[in-house]
Amino acid sequence: MDMQKSEIRFRKLFETMAQGVTYQNSKGEIIEANEAALRILGLTFDQLQGKTSFDPGWKTIHEDGTDFPGETHASMVALKTGKEVNNVVMGVFNPVNQEYRWLKIDSVPEFRNGEKKPFQVFTTFNDISELKRTELLLKENETRYVKAQQLGKVGNWEFNLQTAHFWASEEAKRIFGFNPAIHSFTAEFVESCIVERERVHQSLVDLIEKGEKYDIEYVVFPKNGEVPRVVHSIAEIINDNAGNPAKIIGVLEDITERKKAKDELKLSRAHFRSLVENVQGFVLYRIHKNTTDNSLTVRLVSPSIKEMLGITDPKRLNDWFKNIHPDDRERITEAHLLSIQEGKSFDQIMRIIDHNKDNCRWIQAISYPVHDPADNSIYFNGIIIDIT
Repeated sequence: MDMQKSEIRFRKLFETMAQGVTYQNSKGEIIEANEAALRILGLTFDQLQGKTSFDPGWKTIHEDGTDFPGETHASMVALKTGKEVNNVVMGVFNPVNQEYRWLKIDSVPEFRNGEKKPFQVFTTFNDISELKRTELLLKENETRYVKAQQLGKVGNWEFNLQTAHFWASEEAKRIFGFNPAIHSFTAEFVESCIVERERVHQSLVDLIEKGEKYDIEYVVFPKNGEVPRVVHSIAEIINDNAGNPAKIIGVLEDITERKKAKDELKLSRAHFRSLVENVQGFVLYRIHKNTTDNSLTVRLVSPSIKEMLGITDPKRLNDWFKNIHPDDRERITEAHLLSIQEGKSFDQIMRIIDHNKDNCRWIQAISYPVHDPADNSIYFNGIIIDIT
């Protein structure tokens, strides 16, 4: 009676458990399967009974998508070796759902007393498809995250205040020239790459002890010997549940190319300004046009304009016209207004009255508009030449 009750309990458990369970005889033929197995595999018992792992109807794959041959299925290996096979992950095509279901499989061989070869094997498997989908999504997000950091040349880092060790993302390690296989770095190791290490270290100390803003630029000599990089980094403190500082998280950006371009632009402007301010015999200028009210502002002009036009304040644009010969003034004024209003070039010859010498100087004024992306003229760059 106790044996019968035990068998009834076992049968009920077998039929209602969430795990799939199958039994295969020594030939590998399926002789029994529970409801969970049928649901997971998408087959009826009639379709499953007598089926072996070698049946061409199976569509089974490894995690990398390659075929999973029948002779290497967990149950077949357990029957052949007489040993348990555990934690095998396999994809099985479910014809009902028309998709692969991912299973985590354990197979256990069973022996009759005195026999060395198993007479059957029972296999249990969990449907881990949702877990696999989550893993795949996480992997895709990780790939996107890494690619975004590579494209933006932006990495992130963490500093553990208890261990005094740094963790760095793949891009952060690339910027510093670190071995990508290493996952933790001492503060000494990281700071050894930094040119102004004392300043950078003090910024970290000030963040920790005083809560001061950490937003700095510094130069790094990568450990792998690559060219120096200019880095911009910001960081903040993260507290534990008790409100105590636990770690610092930060991001860093490789701004080497941007910094180089900025410095080159700054140098170019310095060269241009030097040229404008030191030319003799002609005048270079730049006028800005406000697109809202069309007002004009002299942004840059050679000091030699004072002598050439006979004025004292080059920043006052109206003064540029006051010494134009009366016979030329109306023509020049109209041409100037047309140039400004329609964003056209200006090229005029005129006479400038020299009151000190009681004669006229002949000059040629030429300017060209510079347009913004909306095709509005916002600058006029020009030259005034003494052609007397």
